[in-house]
Amino acid sequence: MTRETSKVVSSQKGLRVEDIENQIQNILFEIIDETNDRLPEDERIEKEKSTQLYGEGAALDSMEFVNFIVAFEQRIQSDLDVTVNLEEETAEFPGDGPFRSIETLAAYATKLIKEKIDGQ
Repeated sequence: MTRETSKVVSSQKGLRVEDIENQIQNILFEIIDETNDRLPEDERIEKEKSTQLYGEGAALDSMEFVNFIVAFEQRIQSDLDVTVNLEEETAEFPGDGPFRSIETLAAYATKLIKEKIDGQ
């Protein structure tokens, strides 16, 4: 799915969680591609749900991590027409929070987006 075709009308209540999850995963994998274009080949990030983003053994250093999260928030805004602050309510996630892996970040973003869409 390309960036142009991943647009969602956020005012559409009842959007299926699976649709949001698929779009979020596509956005994350596109950001990984963009990040990998800037990294040396031996430092590139794997496009796997289990890829660790934060904490010990993470694929990104602290500056790359911040850039990754900012790019993700911006893409959610531009592609899904939903504004989210990924630092909201992270206390419910143990350890490294929702930023630990692609999978946990996608689940967290999906939850926030669904809440925003349903609350409109």
